[in-house]
Amino acid sequence: MGTLTETVNVIVGIVASLGGISLIKFLFFMRPERRKAQAEAGIKEVEKEERELGVMKKLVESLQQRIEQQDQKIKELNGRMDKLYVQLHEQERENNALIRENNELRLALKEAEHNVCVRPDDECFKGRLPKRTYCRLKKLAQGDYDAFYKDNDDTEEETDNKTGNNEDNGILEKSDKG
Repeated sequence: MGTLTETVNVIVGIVASLGGISLIKFLFFMRPERRKAQAEAGIKEVEKEERELGVMKKLVESLQQRIEQQDQKIKELNGRMDKLYVQLHEQERENNALIRENNELRLALKEAEHNVCVRPDDECFKGRLPKRTYCRLKKLAQGDYDAFYKDNDDTEEETDNKTGNNEDNGILEKSDKG
């Protein structure tokens, strides 16, 4: 037993000189330590990638919000443009209606200028006017315009009666020719 104790003492002395219990752990648990270190390194790497992924997700979300805001602005601007086009077309329709009315009035004016009687009174009453030409003097003599001016004469007489102004203003009430 003496040799056995000496051998054990020598082995314990060598182990103690090389680091003691750490050497034993290293020799017997070398593979699990390596796996544990690799697992910890893998976990750190995964955590780092998750942080980067979180940053990327936040970036994507912010970009999606900006895109939605831009889409909303585009829809709003399209709505404004539609309103402006509606107003433009409405003004164009009004403009076309005014142009049409102006042209109709010009045509009526030309027709009225064509139908004005410029002949002297003696020719006009002899019946030598063309069929299309109407003599204003003849219509005035027949009393065609009296219905139009009658309302104005009544209102003037009423205002004169109210104010008490019945003086002669020098204008005859009826024409001399009729």
